[in-house]
Amino acid sequence: EDLCRGFLRRLIGVTGAASGAVRLVARDGETLHLFVEESMPASLVAREHCLKRGECACGEAVNRGSAVVHVLGGKRLPITVTLPHCREAGYGAVAAFPIAAQHQVLGIFNLFFTEAREVSAEERHMLESLGQHLGVAIESLRLVSKERELAASEERSLIAQELHDSIAQSLAFLNLQT
Repeated sequence: EDLCRGFLRRLIGVTGAASGAVRLVARDGETLHLFVEESMPASLVAREHCLKRGECACGEAVNRGSAVVHVLGGKRLPITVTLPHCREAGYGAVAAFPIAAQHQVLGIFNLFFTEAREVSAEERHMLESLGQHLGVAIESLRLVSKERELAASEERSLIAQELHDSIAQSLAFLNLQT
């Protein structure tokens, strides 16, 4: 959580976004959970805490595996999927970038802009690269966590074996004495 929050704060400062969010794909692969948000209106957070992939435009970035930028204040319609919550919150542009590691999309991060603006190709490429770096960092933390769980499980197993052996020895000794 700290990693994602620090990531968002830096990006919001650099890009001039009004707010941002990190959404991670659930184990089912179909649900996006709002993991961390920064400066988002409470009403938007409540409405978009848990989204299905096809329910919101954010899922389009997960499906494509590439960046998606929607200019809400523009003359053209951004996509077929509407963005009612983002429009109601007063955003002029919404950008979604995949968070990926080992050719697997782990989630997305959003940048919300109050002004309608396009994201240049260079900026888009940089943000996609940062999404890959965030994905590698998240996956690394997950692996460290799994390693700790495995070590704890092995320790429990070793203690159980030792306990079993000591009980067996005590019972054998009592049997001999009897």
